[in-house]
Amino acid sequence: MVTNVYVSAVTQDNISRHELLAWVNSTIGANFSKIEEMSTGAAYCQLTHLLFRDGISLRKVKWNSRNEMDHINNWKILGTAWKTLGVDKPVQVERLTKAKFQDNFEFLQWFYKFFNANYVSDGEEYDAVAARGGELLPAGAKGPAPARIVPARSSAAGQPVRTSVPSTGKKASPNPPPSNRNKSSDSPTLKGLEEENAELIRRNEEMMTICETLENERNFYFEKLRKIEDMCNACEDSDTVNKESVLAILYESNDYYACYGDDATFLAKEVFMSDVCLKTKTFMGELVQYMTMNNGQFQRTVRELLMFMRYRIELYGLEGDQWKMKAKGTIGNLGDFEEIIGDMIGGGNVIMAVEISSGEDNKVSVCFLDLLDFRVLTSEFIDSPLFSQVEQCLIGIAPRECLVYVDEGNIVYDNKDRQKKLKSLLKKVGVLETSAKSLQNTCDWEEVLCMFRQNCEVTSLSDSVKRCLCGLFTYLKMDEQNAYMHKFSLSDYRTSGYMHVDSGVVRSLELFALNYHNDGKRTTGTLYGLLNKCRTAPGQRLLREWLARPLCDLRQITERQNVVEALVNNSEARRALSDTLLPKVPDSNQLARKLVLSKAKLQDCYRVYQLAVLLQHLECALRDLYDNDEKNASAVKDLMLEPICYGLLHFDKYCELIRSTIDEEYHERTGDFRIRPDIDPELLRIDKDICSLEKKAEIARTNIAKRLDLESVKLDSNPQLGFVYRVTLKDEKHIRKCKFITVVDASKGSGVRFRDGDLSEINEQYQVLTNIYRTAQQDLEKKVIETCAGYAPALGGLSNALATIDVLTSLARLVTDSANEYVRPTLEPMGSKIFELKRCRHAVLEAILDSHFIPNNIEFGSNRMIIVTGANMGGKSSFVPASSMRMSVLDGIFTRIGASDQQTKGISTFMAEMLDSANILETATSNSLVVIDELGRGTSTYDGFGLAWSIAKDLLSRVRCFCLFATHFHEMGALAEHPGATSLQMSVAVDDGRLTMLYEVRPGVAQSSFGIHVSRTVGFPDSIVEEASRILEELESSASEADIDEVIMKLKTADDDQLIQILT
Repeated sequence: MVTNVYVSAVTQDNISRHELLAWVNSTIGANFSKIEEMSTGAAYCQLTHLLFRDGISLRKVKWNSRNEMDHINNWKILGTAWKTLGVDKPVQVERLTKAKFQDNFEFLQWFYKFFNANYVSDGEEYDAVAARGGELLPAGAKGPAPARIVPARSSAAGQPVRTSVPSTGKKASPNPPPSNRNKSSDSPTLKGLEEENAELIRRNEEMMTICETLENERNFYFEKLRKIEDMCNACEDSDTVNKESVLAILYESNDYYACYGDDATFLAKEVFMSDVCLKTKTFMGELVQYMTMNNGQFQRTVRELLMFMRYRIELYGLEGDQWKMKAKGTIGNLGDFEEIIGDMIGGGNVIMAVEISSGEDNKVSVCFLDLLDFRVLTSEFIDSPLFSQVEQCLIGIAPRECLVYVDEGNIVYDNKDRQKKLKSLLKKVGVLETSAKSLQNTCDWEEVLCMFRQNCEVTSLSDSVKRCLCGLFTYLKMDEQNAYMHKFSLSDYRTSGYMHVDSGVVRSLELFALNYHNDGKRTTGTLYGLLNKCRTAPGQRLLREWLARPLCDLRQITERQNVVEALVNNSEARRALSDTLLPKVPDSNQLARKLVLSKAKLQDCYRVYQLAVLLQHLECALRDLYDNDEKNASAVKDLMLEPICYGLLHFDKYCELIRSTIDEEYHERTGDFRIRPDIDPELLRIDKDICSLEKKAEIARTNIAKRLDLESVKLDSNPQLGFVYRVTLKDEKHIRKCKFITVVDASKGSGVRFRDGDLSEINEQYQVLTNIYRTAQQDLEKKVIETCAGYAPALGGLSNALATIDVLTSLARLVTDSANEYVRPTLEPMGSKIFELKRCRHAVLEAILDSHFIPNNIEFGSNRMIIVTGANMGGKSSFVPASSMRMSVLDGIFTRIGASDQQTKGISTFMAEMLDSANILETATSNSLVVIDELGRGTSTYDGFGLAWSIAKDLLSRVRCFCLFATHFHEMGALAEHPGATSLQMSVAVDDGRLTMLYEVRPGVAQSSFGIHVSRTVGFPDSIVEEASRILEELESSASEADIDEVIMKLKTADDDQLIQILT
């Protein structure tokens, strides 16, 4: 009679893996060294044979086969025997045969208890080696391991549990026999001493085993920490390692990852937001903090550090007795971590290199390498001392990282100052800087040439550009990735034709987040967040690019406006695109990248096929838009319809290829992808066997439904689990107490999935045949994917067309979905000097605020500058977008709005104002728009007023650009007397000492900023308000109006040299 054991795998009397292996080896004369080696099932067959000689036959057991089918056969022999004997233990064959430690360890712990509960000595000798035909177990073993007596443990019932069975001689009884030298004595006292002595010997052996294990572990971790210390000391001695920008995560084994010291503390606080995960060890008398991570936590850490915190990562592994770097990556060179980052590389996928010359002309060479679209952009130009053109490039392309070269030959000019300015610029726009000095063994130009496509013009590239490209090629390890060879296009990057937009404009006008990946987190508060109603990832990237590089070409702008107008007027086509078709479009840039790099799978090829089929529906919707809008038909055709028609032609043959090679019916049934079986005779034969198993599974479903008296039982199959039955959670009560059922999983969505013995047996065969099918189709699958890769260039072009359609549809949705009116602006040629804003509103604030937003009219007329004065919080700084306007095309927008200390860069509020102002005076042209708010507030009143006046006068008389100048220096209103300038004020109402902001623009100059009134509204104590009012009266009375008028007149009539003398 079998004694079944129902014991959890986590009880107090579980024993270690070393003790379990020693027990198995001594019991059946084996020499197992790992728990995973028990996954073949052979050892369990022999241990069962030892317990029940007639209950199992060892004749068909495969002792040392490496074939998974043989292992499954061993488990089937064991399962059949157990079923006959009445052993009530479900065996998870699929999990055990995968040779995972935890699954096999838990099963062996249970069997150990089962063996001791059922073992009874029959007095016969059991020769384990002879029983299996003399075969060594496992194969390659030198012979049976010496018997190792494992300490006895107590069973759940409190009875002694047998832990070892000698491999030769008669079976031992639970208690060892007394030795020969004590046989002559029958004294009860002596027997008691002998038993006590035996117990002490047993305990001593147990403690020695435990001590040995602990000592080995101690030595292992001591050696590991010693090597970590040596590595850290080596890093400290090196001048090239900057710990602030390098995060080392030490790789321990295949099971987990770990980091130590400051890195562990940083990850705990910044990534996991808790110090609970920190552990400590004592090393050399000091506490060392460390943290371990599983694979999922490690992947999260990599994503956070690289993509958002922009840290460098180095991953080390222990090889032999030395730590060696296994992987490294930065925000620009994801390299070894690209698979972990996954689809996140779709945004901000460019890395750049820049070289600044040593000459007086400040010549700059820049190269951009786009890893998503496989393109290289180069440019050379003479830049300003503040690198304004480089900044424009950084905003337009949004690189992750910049590799900096400095020309140190024949130094004519002090390059250190330029390096500092460039470093400050990169930090300001959020681009990670990497010095080219850190590169070793830079590749030759001949190696770099291999990355370009044929017919790329490379002969005209300068030596500086070539040096930058060589650095990028080396830094990205492109020589180690053959998939990149001959894949990149080469073109010039030009800023002409686009408006000048710098980081100050992006921040002050809140266009988008400078850090590319923060745009996904910030959905409100920016113009990008307001406009972004895109349905595809390429569309979102293109919208950001359009905001960063606004067009100056009136024809192209008008063409886009015409398409938006057509979409606004045709609601049916707009809804079809936005709600039905575009949401189904995949990230085709990512698919093209996978195809080019040979990382695609059948699933990716099928997604391209689905996109190609979707083009037919897109073509129908765009054709309807084209046919029903004669006015804007030409723009619709050029920007939307023709690119889709070309895509249909390109992918016609592709669709035929996919339909003839991929089994669509199988995909619809299982959700998995495979090659059609009728292509190859071997695949067809395997498929027939699989179909036979599917019929058997359906018969088994019918049987289980009758047995449970439950018709709602469904049969499901998927690549991960194979065949499973499924019932709803409501019907779970029908299977709850059925011992012949094994529950696989349960969830609200899918219900309860389970199997019985019949389906488990069918599923084992099904999983094996499915794996054989996958192996047999590998060559055919590879050929299909290689053929599909030929369509990658066409897929990239199609992606650009779809992104354009998505952005234009998004803009049309903004107009139609908004509760407020949007009117198409009228644009005039650049230089026509027209700037009229009627009932303009701040579009972003209007969308956020619940209260009514007061519109205003702004017209420059024949003027170029408007001086805006008014009360604090009166709305002087709120003129940016407009819903109705007529204006000339601009070549750039410049702003000086808001300022604060930047202590980490050594920049005060006043210095920040002066840097931005200097950049405006140097870069703005007569076709630019300049918006300045409260300039001069970071220094003394007179200094601030003098600088504000002189800067405004220079913009008015020399630059001659459009300028909105908001200020609290009301004396600046006198500048309106100059030709080309006028003044406006933000109106307020004062009633009985109470101040009301009207937020309306009126002609004239405000007479006060009403700062004291504002302080009263926020609850300042009366004593402070009264004191401030008294001091204000004293200061205003100390200077007569005549004195003030005299100072203003001097400023008006002074030339530049006289103005400098007055201010100093």
